[in-house]
Amino acid sequence: MAVGCTPATPTLRHIDAAAFTSAVTDAARQLGVPGALVLAVTPHGRFVASAGTTELGEQLPPAVDTRFRIASNTKTYNNTN
Repeated sequence: MAVGCTPATPTLRHIDAAAFTSAVTDAARQLGVPGALVLAVTPHGRFVASAGTTELGEQLPPAVDTRFRIASNTKTYNNTN
């Protein structure tokens, strides 16, 4: 597509906030993680969904400023191009 052209049909659909939250909650449950936070920023807006807790035995849902300990998980990322 040439610069400055508008596609004939939009390629990005609007996000349904309730469906987005439901998908995050379902994924967290299926993966067995205690808590999850997903932030999606699109031209249509900013969408945040959290599920679970930040502390086992408590009901402290993750927030945008919650720090997640990921330990050595980043070692699995391939940074070569």
